[in-house]
Amino acid sequence: MKGKLMGLLSFYILALSGSGLSSETNNNSPEICCSLTKDQCNDLAVRLTNLEDKLKATSETPKIAFSAILFDGKTQTLGPFNAATTVVFAKVLTNIGSAYNANTGIFTALVPGTYYFSFTVFFHLKANLYVTLMKNADRIVSVWDNQGGDTNDSGTHTVTLQLAVGDHVYLRLNENKQLYDDANHYNSFSGFLLFPL
Repeated sequence: MKGKLMGLLSFYILALSGSGLSSETNNNSPEICCSLTKDQCNDLAVRLTNLEDKLKATSETPKIAFSAILFDGKTQTLGPFNAATTVVFAKVLTNIGSAYNANTGIFTALVPGTYYFSFTVFFHLKANLYVTLMKNADRIVSVWDNQGGDTNDSGTHTVTLQLAVGDHVYLRLNENKQLYDDANHYNSFSGFLLFPL
């Protein structure tokens, strides 16, 4: 990339030196042309440095993204429990930046920024569904459904959150509720950093 920028700088120097010569009709002495070209080169050097700084900052932006599913393909249920319980999505599909912990089910913000989260949960037969996305100890969004005439229901939610370093985001299965999963992987939890702050 630096080679391309240097090539562009050389091109602009040649173009500007030509335009400086042709634009000087009254004072076309070599000293004036060289002075203009030096000023234009200095301006381009400053611009090039600024572009390199921006490129470096972009390449240093942390990359954080995860996606996990509830179980590893086995037909299983999670719950019901007597108390609200953190949902542990144990099968990690992607964990760039290692911010999601598959042992605890908790995502921990590694950098301050704006993050996007999405989850889908599923229940089956005679269970009820009530899952909440939590930020630390705060309820952010929930999906809820009671068993009706059908036997299968799912819920999905998405949210964008501003997080500080160390903030935790996780899903909580509320008491006396249940999730169902099998080889079709109905339950998932995903998130990624949109941009750092």
